Amino acid sequence: MISVIIPVYNKEKYLPRCIESVLAQTYRDLDIILVDDGSPDNSGKICDKYAEKDGRVRVFHKENGGVSSARNLGLEKAREKSSEYIGFIDADDWIEPEMYEKLLNVIFETNADIAVCCEKTEFTQEDNRQDKNTGSGLNLKQTVYDRDEAVRALLKLEISTFVHDKLYKAHLFTGIAFPEGKVYEDLATVFKLIVASERTVLLSEILYHYIVNPGSITHNKSMKSLIDYWDAGISRYYYFSEYGDDYCTKLLLKDCAEIISKIWRWAYLNPKEEREKYSEKIHEITRFTREHIPPFGFSEWPLWLKANIFLAHSDSEMSFAISYLMIKVYRAIIPNKYM
Repeated sequence: MISVIIPVYNKEKYLPRCIESVLAQTYRDLDIILVDDGSPDNSGKICDKYAEKDGRVRVFHKENGGVSSARNLGLEKAREKSSEYIGFIDADDWIEPEMYEKLLNVIFETNADIAVCCEKTEFTQEDNRQDKNTGSGLNLKQTVYDRDEAVRALLKLEISTFVHDKLYKAHLFTGIAFPEGKVYEDLATVFKLIVASERTVLLSEILYHYIVNPGSITHNKSMKSLIDYWDAGISRYYYFSEYGDDYCTKLLLKDCAEIISKIWRWAYLNPKEEREKYSEKIHEITRFTREHIPPFGFSEWPLWLKANIFLAHSDSEMSFAISYLMIKVYRAIIPNKYM
């Protein structure tokens, strides 16, 4: 049995398409767990209607606690069913009919603990960016990684940091939960699952459709969201430090640098009192930057990243202001560049 966990909050517009895509799976032995995280819209009622139509659908209503809280409840309910495999879908996304059958088949074929597919990123009408494919979905093949190879593939983004484009053996979640009260929960969790697995297989076929909503939590630029991003990234940096080779270290430093860059260029959008609220964290980030990253980064990094890292060697108000103005100029020159 595969337990498919879908956290639901305020997604009445997209939820039916999501659930229908799961019900249409060619692999039928599914335990579909809908966790209504205190939705104020009609999402909870939509969940209940699908539970009435199909016995594989189970609905759990709870007070709002965030996506991590909803996923953790879903994991608890999956354990009650003794499910052998776990999958996750976001309530505004949808999947191809053969996704779970194909992922399960490659797990059987390769004796992997995690199977990963490619995804197509689709932007809503409110967003003028163009859809794009994530992954190597043009040449259909499968790549098998041992643990160390999977770590490096994750750092190189050959394997995504999302939780939703994967199928997991359920035992991997022993001792692993999503961090509640935080955003960027995928970044803080997926690497632990990769390290816990002996073998990961990547199927280079687009089976997941990821919908980007500009108003989603991970796309807002509040100081809390930015600091949560840092906490997730730095925990991954120290967790992987045991691998210790120069190649991994350089990839991890670039990953941290991109997070630092995002914090510096968007912090100025927040009120000054918000920046002051997180002043200790900001000082921590500056200390890390000074101790681990040269003032202009590394030679192969893009110019905008080098410039932001130079500014992040200082945590002054002026450094935030210059970073924000610099990125506005950059976006004016390259308007569709996503950063």
